Amino acid sequence: MRLFSQNRNVLIAGNDDLAMEIKMEMLIKDLPESGVITDPGAYRVDMAAYHTQEICDGVSMSSSGLREIHTKSPFHYYSTSPFNPKRFPRVDTDPMMFGRAAHALILGDEVFADHYKVRPIEFNSYKSADAKQWKSDVIATGYTPLTPEDVIHIGYMSESLSRMELIDLLMEGHQEVSHFWKDAKTGIWLKSRLDQTSTGGDLIDLKVTFDASDRGVDRVMAQRGYPMQGALAYEASENSWGYTPPGLFFAFVEPKPPYLVNIMPVDDDAIHLARFRNRKAIDTFYECMKTGHWHYPEMTMNRAYSLKPWEVEELDAYKAAALKKEREITVTEFDPND
Repeated sequence: MRLFSQNRNVLIAGNDDLAMEIKMEMLIKDLPESGVITDPGAYRVDMAAYHTQEICDGVSMSSSGLREIHTKSPFHYYSTSPFNPKRFPRVDTDPMMFGRAAHALILGDEVFADHYKVRPIEFNSYKSADAKQWKSDVIATGYTPLTPEDVIHIGYMSESLSRMELIDLLMEGHQEVSHFWKDAKTGIWLKSRLDQTSTGGDLIDLKVTFDASDRGVDRVMAQRGYPMQGALAYEASENSWGYTPPGLFFAFVEPKPPYLVNIMPVDDDAIHLARFRNRKAIDTFYECMKTGHWHYPEMTMNRAYSLKPWEVEELDAYKAAALKKEREITVTEFDPND
């Protein structure tokens, strides 16, 4: 197998892949019988356990929390945080449940039948009392409800991904390895878990998005802080396996026709900035835990909305096109003999 890492133009192939895979496999540990991690490293841990505070013998933080602190505010994070005794419950949205199901069916990162139930065909919606009751019962027993249409959509998404040149990068190597290590500065446990570590060491994560165009991907990357997720995974690899990954890729796929796929490599500058943002978010979290003060986001009342850089470019293009058309009309309609 040969994989081309677009991020650094490194050809990763043959024996180097095998050596890397053997090293990673030897260093992945099983969860201790106590269910509590006390030693840093790479572990086989199920998703539910990974997201709990009880998984480590001290306060822990994952990428999702750091990104919420950075992209929104510490107050947003605290509102649903396990550290808040009056927290709001986290409610799974339909897109969140669909995204997890897509991961399960496309990547096989968990046994689908153990976590999901498909709505019976006699219910064509959740409008009837019986259908609502079925959905409530499924959720109450710890399963995630899906519609038959959801499964069909995921099948088409998988087909679209299979046609991509870099799909081997997604499907080969180690899936859903959980990394745990202590931040040297604050002592907080940090957690990282990406979908895939290729046999050559590249990192890749599957994302479901409604707009997989370049502009749509750029927007969601910024809004959700995905480079920070990748940067934390870099740090995880450096701590658990002793190497800096040669590349990071996000595979975006749309959940509706035409099921567009866009595989986005993340360059070194973006990773570098994301490392700084992670550092700031960790320090902010530590300070909030110490003081008990969780800051609100900046809000300027009566601030007029202004165009963003990409919107300015779009407006300039429209203006230029309009000016060109105006000039063409002027030249066409001008008659010196009139």
